Order: sequence, then structure tokens, then C-alpha cells
Amino acid sequence: MGDEEPVAPNIKVINISIGDLSRPFDLQMSPWAKLLDFLSLKYNVLFIVSAGNHTGAIRLDIERDEFQKVKDEPFVEQQLIKFISDSIVERRVLSPSESINSLCIGASHTDSSTVSVLGRRVDLIKHPEIMSPYSRVGLGYRNSIKPDVLFSGGKQLYLENVMGDNGFALLELANSTLAPGHKVAIPGSSGKLNEVAYTRGTSNATALATKAASKIYDMLEDLLSGIENGSDIMEHYGVLMLKTLLVHGASWNQAYDLYNQVLRTPGDSTFKDKQVPRYLGYGFVNENKILNGSEQKATLIGFSRIKKEEGHVYEVPLPPSLSSNTIKRRLTITLTWFTPLNNNNQKYRQAHLWFNSENDILKVNRQEADGRAVQRGTVQHEIFEGDTAAAFIEGNTLSIKISCREDAGGLRQLEIPYTLAVTLEVAEGGIDIPIYTEVRDRLRTLIRTRQ
Repeated sequence: MGDEEPVAPNIKVINISIGDLSRPFDLQMSPWAKLLDFLSLKYNVLFIVSAGNHTGAIRLDIERDEFQKVKDEPFVEQQLIKFISDSIVERRVLSPSESINSLCIGASHTDSSTVSVLGRRVDLIKHPEIMSPYSRVGLGYRNSIKPDVLFSGGKQLYLENVMGDNGFALLELANSTLAPGHKVAIPGSSGKLNEVAYTRGTSNATALATKAASKIYDMLEDLLSGIENGSDIMEHYGVLMLKTLLVHGASWNQAYDLYNQVLRTPGDSTFKDKQVPRYLGYGFVNENKILNGSEQKATLIGFSRIKKEEGHVYEVPLPPSLSSNTIKRRLTITLTWFTPLNNNNQKYRQAHLWFNSENDILKVNRQEADGRAVQRGTVQHEIFEGDTAAAFIEGNTLSIKISCREDAGGLRQLEIPYTLAVTLEVAEGGIDIPIYTEVRDRLRTLIRTRQ
């Protein structure tokens, strides 16, 4: 109660792998999602929420009598994507995953299992990375990006309904405990302690996202252990660093090409704004990019508090070895925060933070999500790439400005905590450019100069 001590003050991440089937997201924030948004800010915790599963049958625009002959052809996968696109109204993310301060996790059609016997089961997907057919889709509140990211949910197979649907192929979920999927422990018969089964779902993906968060937290504690005020930094900004870094490793990879081929129509200016993000969010998370370093990349993390109408400028030192070099380079920038809320205003989000970066100095261009889509929630994640020679001199820096404005009313002079992650990298296996060493050395010089 009010005077009681906190039961678990060290909790930083809370996994919510349940959803309200009676409350798919429909324009208005659910009370449950609003509660998570409030609790995130009040207690400085990150909620990682599953998008929810859709277990209904799939009707393909393929004649039933022809399906078995063509089931392994690429156009079956294309028909699946079209079917999901045509039925998005009944596949919307479930409450409370629309929460804007939380991370909503969707599932990719991937796992590491080996399938020895398919039987009558059919794998409708041949592409190495794609959203799972059971994973629910966005968008979120005011067209914000939801799901935020995708983690492995396990490959889902289907069984053909021999009756079909008005002469067309009808596929139903194969509820099997056999591979593929994630191998998990289950209660055994007669008290056995070594029983296992294969499962699939956005709950699986959310569990893996939570596990990744745990690894990142351990990494951050290790990195900050030798820094003055490191424990204070972790206490005040550690949770937001988790949120930032979980998204920082995300990318659409090759999946965009498939959705572009199947769904894009001529003249569609919203494809990267409101179409692709509803399926892929910010993309598939590559944990190795977050947890492992190399000489070919450097990641910097910034953090602070900002008031409305303020601006903070971060200077990222540029490695001189990149100057006038035509090697392909990638710049990834991720900004996250927890926003206060105004439940009496349709805009709901009181604090809108965003960054602008001077990318011209690196000759890189925006990739993936549209610049409007990334500014509607509490995560702005952008990827820039280029291979045009960029001429700069020793001491030049990349400027990134963080700004804050009042969105819904009532922000007053509240300080909004945020964290920023910036990664500059070049393709490995090509020219050896010591990005990490050169950025580190110049960063130390900048710090000594300003002290």
C-alpha cells in the first residue's frame, strides 16, 4: 500500500505475453495500454509486449485442385502476403501492445530447428526473413510504428483443408508439438522432468526479446562499472538504454524487396510510411550488432534530459580513413524516451522528441522507414547508407541535434529523459578501416579539449 516499501525495486523489464482478444487496437488507446504507459514513466521500467497471434485459416487465390502441385512455388508466398494485406482489419495488434512507451514485439518466420518429416504439413514461406503469418500487424496509435521490432517466433506450418473454400485452397494452422519451432520444456507425464515440445508464437518472440534485454543490461553494467557515476547512469538511464539498443540492431534486410514486389502499387507515396512498417516495424533485430563489436564499426551512446523548446547537439568524430573513400558505409541512429501523457487530448503524447543529423558530410541517404513514420511514437530509428566518396578533414564531426516540443498540452517545464545510440560502420570483409579505433581516439581528444 501507500507506506509499504517497494517489493522489487530492481526490476527493469517486464514481459507481457498476453493480449486481449476482445480488444484489437482500433484507433483509441485501451485502458490497459494507457496503464502501461503511465507505469513506464512512473517507475522507470520497460514493458516488452507481444503483438498477439492470429490463428485463423488462410485462403489463397489458388485453385484447390492445383495447390499440391504448386505449393513449393514462390508465388504461393506472394499470395500469402496478399491475403494478410487484404485481412489486416481482423489481424490488428491486441491490447495492450499499442502502448507507446512500451516495445511491441512481432514474430518472424524463423528458428534454428531441423525438420525431418513434414507429412501433410506445408511451409508457405520460402523467404529467409519475413513476418510470420500468425503475427498480428499494426499500425499503432496515430499511425505510429507497431510492432516496433520482430524477433524469431518459430516457423509455423499449415495443413490443407481438403474441402477448400469455394474451390480455392484453404490452409489451417498445424497445431503440432513437432519441429519446426522453438524447443521448450513442458510438464512430463508421470512426473518426467525431461519432456520437450516445439512451440511458436509472438510470446516466443517476446521471450527472446526479453532475453536479449537481459544480455544488453549485463553488457551496459559491465561497460559502466569502471566509469565515475556509472551506477547512477544505469539507475536513471539504463532502462531507456535497453529500449534504444533493442531497436538499434533492427533492419528490414531483404524483406522489403518482397513486400515491395507484392504489395506496392504505382504512385503509392505511403508505402514506407504506412504499409511496410505495419508488418515489419523497424525490422528484424540482429543481436550480434548490439552485443559484439569490431574494428569496422563504432557505437556511441548518449543520454540526458530535455525540456520543450530546447535542443541538445551531439558531435560524433569522423574517422579520417573514411574520407574520400568509396567503400559502402552505414549510419544508424536510434532515439527513445518515455513520454508523459495527456488523456484529455487526442494527441495523448505530451513530449515529442526527434533528431536531425547532418548526413551530407558522410554522403549517406535515408533507407527503410519513412521520415514521417519514425516520429509518431517514442522511438525514432533511422538507417542511412552510401558509397559516394565523402571528403572531410581531420577534426570534422557529424552533428546530431535532439529537439523537444510539446505535442499534447500540459508538458510545462518537465524534463524528459532520453537516450541516443549512433553506429557508424563499413562492410566487413572489404577494406580494413579501423573505424572503432579512430572514433575512440578522437572522442577522447574532444573530451579532453572541452574539460
